Amino acid sequence: YKAMQALMADCVEVPTAATQIQVMPNPAHQQVRIGFEGGAQRLQVVNAMGQPILQRELSTDIQAVLLPTEAWRPGLYFVFVEKEGQRLTQKFVVMH
Repeated sequence: YKAMQALMADCVEVPTAATQIQVMPNPAHQQVRIGFEGGAQRLQVVNAMGQPILQRELSTDIQAVLLPTEAWRPGLYFVFVEKEGQRLTQKFVVMH
């Protein structure tokens, strides 16, 4: 729990209605599409315990990534996207 609090400490919560990160489908089963407006520099996915699952450097012209989730354990995940000096976050669930 403390690890997750440390990760969330410098995040900007993005409400779903005005989202700059789209996670579809949510809940995810086989794969998840993570979209972000205007490009991003870095993407990271962590589980509910704060353990990193995936980290990627992105070119700024990429506006979405498709991630296979069939090997991930069911549960809550957080995606962090760094763009223009901000760290945005969105949560999603993986179910099988």
